[in-house]
Amino acid sequence: MDPVEAAFRQAQQQHQAGNATAARALYEKVLAKVPGHPGAHHGCGLLLLAQNRTRDALDHLGKAVKAAPGRPLYRFNHGLALSRAGQTDAAIDAYRQAVRLKADFADAWNNLGLLLGEAPRQAEDAFTAAVAANPGHVAARINLARLQCAARRRSDAAATLAPVLTMDSPPAEAWFLQGTIEEDEQRFDAAIACYRRALERDGAMRSARNNIGTAQLGLRQYAQAHTTFHTMFAERRGPLHSDPGVFDPSLVRGGPETSLRTCRARLVDAAEQLRHMIGMGLLEPSWEDAAGFYDAGAAELDLRGLDPAKPQVLDGEAAQAIAGMHEHAVRFADVDIEGGAAIGAGNDWRAIEEGFLASPTSITAIDGFLSPQAHEALQRFCRESTIFFGHNATGYVTSYMADGFACSLLYRIAEELQALMPTVLGGRHLHNMWVYRYGAEGNGVEAHTDDAAVTFNFWIGPEDASLDPDHGGLVLFAKEQPLDWDWTDINLRKNAPDVKTRIGAFLSDAEQVTVAHRPNRAVLFGSNMFHRSDRFAFRQGFGNRRTNVTLLFGERGA
Repeated sequence: MDPVEAAFRQAQQQHQAGNATAARALYEKVLAKVPGHPGAHHGCGLLLLAQNRTRDALDHLGKAVKAAPGRPLYRFNHGLALSRAGQTDAAIDAYRQAVRLKADFADAWNNLGLLLGEAPRQAEDAFTAAVAANPGHVAARINLARLQCAARRRSDAAATLAPVLTMDSPPAEAWFLQGTIEEDEQRFDAAIACYRRALERDGAMRSARNNIGTAQLGLRQYAQAHTTFHTMFAERRGPLHSDPGVFDPSLVRGGPETSLRTCRARLVDAAEQLRHMIGMGLLEPSWEDAAGFYDAGAAELDLRGLDPAKPQVLDGEAAQAIAGMHEHAVRFADVDIEGGAAIGAGNDWRAIEEGFLASPTSITAIDGFLSPQAHEALQRFCRESTIFFGHNATGYVTSYMADGFACSLLYRIAEELQALMPTVLGGRHLHNMWVYRYGAEGNGVEAHTDDAAVTFNFWIGPEDASLDPDHGGLVLFAKEQPLDWDWTDINLRKNAPDVKTRIGAFLSDAEQVTVAHRPNRAVLFGSNMFHRSDRFAFRQGFGNRRTNVTLLFGERGA
């Protein structure tokens, strides 16, 4: 046997045996004799990739592809390295070349689908090809089912998952996706069973725990859902205190490598909230130092001159000083009301329901929504519990159920609403709630739809906060999002230029209905209608912030 080929075979044997050092030495020996040897370059590239030396790996794998362009495996591994290096377009091309050379290359089809995530139809085609090439490819089946679930093609997703669920130990993600199918079909007990099986395989799977909570809402087990979401909040953001005592900077300080994904609006809001609670006597004066640290973080972002409309990474001293507060609750106190109803007594709810059902645009405004006691209590909860961990760089902060926006009063409000509107809401389950808090002025949220059948949106705050009483609320478009559009892509990327252009063109001829902001005013509308925030201008001061609460009922398209 040729000495070079003998050395190459020895290198492969050492490589397969896990002896990386010996294999690398033999590959290098081959390359010293034959500098363009494709197999030796490929072997070296794989060893370097395993050591996370991506740049060096790319050099060798690129040479292997150049020397043997017809080898699909070389194209595939070159794609792996390119993807790891962040060269997504080049990686996509490498995987496409691999499947052109070997049409049944299931791993290449699967990896191609993962990189085509922003083009769901192309990604689905790739995952479908992977499953066709290898029906037992578990990852490809799960990836395909995930897209089918997102597109609400539940029967297709169930068929895709069925072979995986018959395995001895299906992955957690398979049980989770089956749970979402059951939940979308409103088989909530079955959904909870699937989510629990997912957690048996991956106890840290927060999405499964979250969806146990939403399925409990579907069963109207509000007390159990409250416990589920509160426990998730406490584990991630706790320990929770109504009186955190004196501020101790050593307890919140991060290490030298600390970096935080944040934005200026988030830091400013956190500082203002701390000062509000100090002024109310809920925090010790020492917490002014903590507010100052948030100020310093905002100032650091200002100094960098970055685009304030984009999320940013804060590091260095400013990040270290707030590391233990930025993602953890400083103060939390649940709220409810004692006696009486949470929803105000001044409205004729039968007439409201009939008017909504008769409305050609399915839009109804309701003033005096909450009782004075409930309105004041919910304002207090949002101002005096640090639950706003979500943020949007365009100027608002957010909170969802698993991040603390799940106080006892909210479940009372939802339950009362379903009783008062039995036709519109009685047969539709509550499945999401959130709160957004904005800066003093701006344009708010871009045009979007909600993933539900009916949206119940209301504003809380003082009577004299708005400086522009004709605006500051919602603009609704009498045009629904087509059900064959990818809801996730359209709504999660609503700020992206291409999505804004597409939505703008779609709504160019739509009738618009503007509902002005009023404290304690609710707006009931069909969730699949496009809507956006109206421009707003509010008085300065934390207590005057535009704050809207959203409750979602039922399933989109039902």
